Amino acid sequence: MKIKALLPFLVPAACAAALLGWRWTVFAPQVRSEREARRPLQDLERETARLRGEISERQAAEMNRQAGALAAALPQTPDTLAPALEGWRKRIAAERWEGAFAPEPAEAGGGWAPVRLQLHPAAGNDRPWPSLLVILDEFSAPEAHMGLTRLAIRADEGGTYSAEASLRLACAVPLRAKSAQ
Repeated sequence: MKIKALLPFLVPAACAAALLGWRWTVFAPQVRSEREARRPLQDLERETARLRGEISERQAAEMNRQAGALAAALPQTPDTLAPALEGWRKRIAAERWEGAFAPEPAEAGGGWAPVRLQLHPAAGNDRPWPSLLVILDEFSAPEAHMGLTRLAIRADEGGTYSAEASLRLACAVPLRAKSAQ
């Protein structure tokens, strides 16, 4: 008779124990495996949301406009450097120096065109050293889009100066389309 009195408590307790056992042995491992399988997708969604929050559409459009303007200002290939070099020749002449540019073969896949430059003071340049420093400052300015890779300056006792420099002028690099994944 005691068992009949305990049945209303034992049946629900046995059912609860069976459900808990099923949850810990069958359901929970399935949930864990599903979470692990979907973790890369969740990480990708979080990264996408983070990147969307870092830059607005307006900022992205402005950056694209600036990149396009810069690419248009740069020579498109190392073979089209003549206009850029002519502009530099005029700047050098304004400082009363004579410059001879000699483009060199470009590196494969790079956005730089190597150029060798020989400088000699023009006749009547009574301040060759200060004017050479002005030229070198212009080469190192960010808006020059070039890098000075080697510089050799020669001066003799008679006050004759000459300079030889190796430069890297930036060229526009065509953007690669994203590969489909």
